[in-house]
Amino acid sequence: MEAFYKKGSLLITTTHYGEIKRFSEEHEDFLTAAMAFDSERLTPKYQLILGEIGESNAFWIANKMNLAPSVVKTAQRYLQDRNYSTEKTIFAKKVTATTETKFPTYKKGDRVFWTEQKKIGLVYESPEMSDEVIIYVEQQKVTVHKRQVKLDRSAQELYPSNYDLDSLFEQFQERKKRRDLERGSKKAHKQLRKEMQERQAGRAEKKKK
Repeated sequence: MEAFYKKGSLLITTTHYGEIKRFSEEHEDFLTAAMAFDSERLTPKYQLILGEIGESNAFWIANKMNLAPSVVKTAQRYLQDRNYSTEKTIFAKKVTATTETKFPTYKKGDRVFWTEQKKIGLVYESPEMSDEVIIYVEQQKVTVHKRQVKLDRSAQELYPSNYDLDSLFEQFQERKKRRDLERGSKKAHKQLRKEMQERQAGRAEKKKK
C-alpha cells in the first residue's frame, strides 16, 4: 500500500487484517470505511460507512450458531497469544463394522420369480463369488442381480435326482440333435457337416462382396 501510494496511485484496499486497518487509521491521507452488518439476521446491509473501521463478527456469529464455547475462547486467546498447540496427537483407530448383504445360493434348475419383469424363470448358472445369476426366461438367458429374483421352488423339489437339467434350456430339436451326435448317428453327423459347409460357403460369399 505504501509503495503504491508513493507512486501517486489511487488505492482501494479491503481486508480483515488488523495491521492494515491501523496503518490506514494513522496515515494522514488515507480514509477508512466499513460495511454495515445486521448482527441479528447475520446478513450484510450493503451500506458503506465512511470514517469507520469494520469489526469482525466471527466470534459473535460463532456464539450465535452454538459453536462450542471452548473453541471460541481458544480462538480469542490466539489473537493475543499465538502459542498454538503443535504436538502430534496419536488417535486410536476406529473399527467400523461393515454389514455385508448375503444373497441366497441358487442352483441350476431352480425356479425363480424375476421381480423386475414379474416373470417366472429357471436358474441356468449361478457364478461363484458373484452377486449375479443367469436365468432362463422365455427361451433367453438373462443375467440379473440376485436381489431381483426370489426362489419359487428348488430344482431338488421339481426334478428327480438323475434328471438331465441341461434339457430344460434346449429346444426339442436341439436336444434331439445333441443326443443323436452323442450316440454316433451317421445321419446327425452328416447333417452337422452339411451345416458347417453351408456356413463356410456363406462366409466366402460375404468376402467376395
